[in-house]
Amino acid sequence: MEHKTCTKCGEAKPATTDFFYKSKGGITNPCKDCVRSRATNWNKTNKERRQEITHKYDTSEKGRETSRRKAKAFYYRHHEEVLEKARISNSERHNRLYSTDEEYRRKHIERTVQYAKDNPEWRKERTTAWRKKHPERAKEVARRSQRKQKLLHPERVKAAKIVYRHSARAATPKWLTKEQRAQMRAIKREAQHLTKETGVKHHVDHIIPIVHPEICGLHVPWNLQILTADENLSKNNRFEPGDAFVSAARLSE
Repeated sequence: MEHKTCTKCGEAKPATTDFFYKSKGGITNPCKDCVRSRATNWNKTNKERRQEITHKYDTSEKGRETSRRKAKAFYYRHHEEVLEKARISNSERHNRLYSTDEEYRRKHIERTVQYAKDNPEWRKERTTAWRKKHPERAKEVARRSQRKQKLLHPERVKAAKIVYRHSARAATPKWLTKEQRAQMRAIKREAQHLTKETGVKHHVDHIIPIVHPEICGLHVPWNLQILTADENLSKNNRFEPGDAFVSAARLSE
């Protein structure tokens, strides 16, 4: 392999682009190490001039095009890392502003409320995911909401109970046998017994809701289940398609 002697350090190195920069005549006379060392020393002693040259190049059309090309290449090589850093940065900025800036917090809440109103499906998915991720907090929120409603709107709570009793009476089919009615009373007594034994409030819940905008269950033994008060309140009036299979399975027992 042909070697070339550097005109600066005097070392003989392989005459390749690994050790020398390209030039019009082939390769440069000083080696890469010497060129870099010279450039570093010049930058240290001429900081203002270096900044002026850099700014002039960066603001030129060629400099902008080079920056865009490098940024694009870097993004393609590290796009997952870039997106993750951007997500973390945006999240940290949001948390900081939300906790310190009253105006930012107010506007964020207004935007979120308006978006939830305009996108009910998105709101439903987010709410369901949050309840699954934070079951204990969901129960506490449900309890707080119940207490708040009782304090602020006692007449509404009373009216809702009356409507529910009428709905249960209307959802009770006339063809129920005496044995089936006895089973329903037994389920209610069992819930009361569990409440006394455990000290935890228990409710008799309808697997398929009897008051629902999309479906109407029946007030029958195989549509009843015993849940703790927390479980029942967190369930609220929601209905999942799988609940119908649970009720049907109990009917076949």
